[in-house]
Amino acid sequence: MFSGYGRNGRIQYLPVEVFIEPTNICNLSCIMCPIDTIKRDKGYIDFDIFKNIVDQIAPYSELVYLNAIGEPMLHPRLFDMVEYCKMKNLKVFLATNATMLTEENSKRLIQAGIDYIILPLDGATKETYEKVRQGAKYEKIIRNINNFLAEKRNNNSKTYVALQMISLEENKHEIDKFLKQWRGNKEINMIRLKPKANLNAEDLKDKMPTTACIQVWRNFNVNWDGTVIPCCFDVDKKYVLGNVAEQSVKDIWTSDKFREFRKMQAANKIDMCFNCDFGQPNKISLLAMTLLSGFRVKKILPIVEKLSMKSSFVRRLFLK
Repeated sequence: MFSGYGRNGRIQYLPVEVFIEPTNICNLSCIMCPIDTIKRDKGYIDFDIFKNIVDQIAPYSELVYLNAIGEPMLHPRLFDMVEYCKMKNLKVFLATNATMLTEENSKRLIQAGIDYIILPLDGATKETYEKVRQGAKYEKIIRNINNFLAEKRNNNSKTYVALQMISLEENKHEIDKFLKQWRGNKEINMIRLKPKANLNAEDLKDKMPTTACIQVWRNFNVNWDGTVIPCCFDVDKKYVLGNVAEQSVKDIWTSDKFREFRKMQAANKIDMCFNCDFGQPNKISLLAMTLLSGFRVKKILPIVEKLSMKSSFVRRLFLK
């Protein structure tokens, strides 16, 4: 699949994973997120445009992510999106801040057929959590997470649940307490300790060597307004590669513009990538991605992340 990765930008296959942004509006102001500083217009994806994307990718893609910048559950047709993807036999991934996971909404998500959900809880105490996830109430989030776990149990659902803490200076002293609080819960498939991702363009000032990035060879990213960008790190759509309201997914993915971007990125000529801290897979990881389904890779990734935070050997083994 990844033959020629990083060389001339040519590509012989269609995107494996597709990221569709339901909205770039959010109801929180989290300290690690650039949502309050992004300059592009805000809005909600048109459901007909969404369906058109899904119709095109259904024959060959493995996963649909209903995420980018913003809280996806604010979109009034989020449940319809999940159901439409499932109708097309696509697996659906969702990360939500859990502010809207009421008992009813949890039930609707489960019944819609969500395959994988990330529930972030960036603190083991009210003080720390609310310092990180500004605008949220710790007690409400705990109740909502338990709502979802109860619905999963009551419906005998196979939804894969990852309870996630992003490791920050503000909460790293609570990691052990966080693990003890949730370890052993049978409805949680993975407790994910995730390194902070650098999404703030203001921090990308010092030019550092980079490598050819797998994101632009594997993932297709669509903003709410239909514009296609190279990856979720392009929060202000500096590099627009097309628009699905005007072009087909295939035409954008195989276009000269996208090909040229891949070549420039591999040649270390894209400023957005200079200080990117997204770990790039080495040959061992690329082989695993080729042999395993995208859904299985997503189940394994949190394990690699957690181990790599503690072990330089694991970072050398799986990441560049």
